[in-house]
Amino acid sequence: MFARSLTAVTLAVLATAAVTSPAHADDTITNSTRVRYRDLDLTSDAGEAALKQRIARAAKNVCWNADGPTIENHVRFDTCRNDAIANASPQMNAAIASARSDHRYATNNDVIAMSGR
Repeated sequence: MFARSLTAVTLAVLATAAVTSPAHADDTITNSTRVRYRDLDLTSDAGEAALKQRIARAAKNVCWNADGPTIENHVRFDTCRNDAIANASPQMNAAIASARSDHRYATNNDVIAMSGR
């Protein structure tokens, strides 16, 4: 039980450290946002589906490129969106597991950090 709690706390700390909007890495602008889920019942399938939908929408928003519909931009967008969702998934899974367990472990204030380029 202590190890699970420590893992959840570690994820929360890493998620908090990952939120820097905008940040520069290799001359690429990184956008970020937070996905709130305090209002969702993550013990239900409907709540889990709603959180996944919010994460997908947030990934789309942080990865959107207004430079026009070129093939390169489309490929970059798809890659960015998939990476953003993959990076948010451990936080999402920890939040769902915590909600469905007998004890609520420390999470990042019911927020999932998302970023994309």
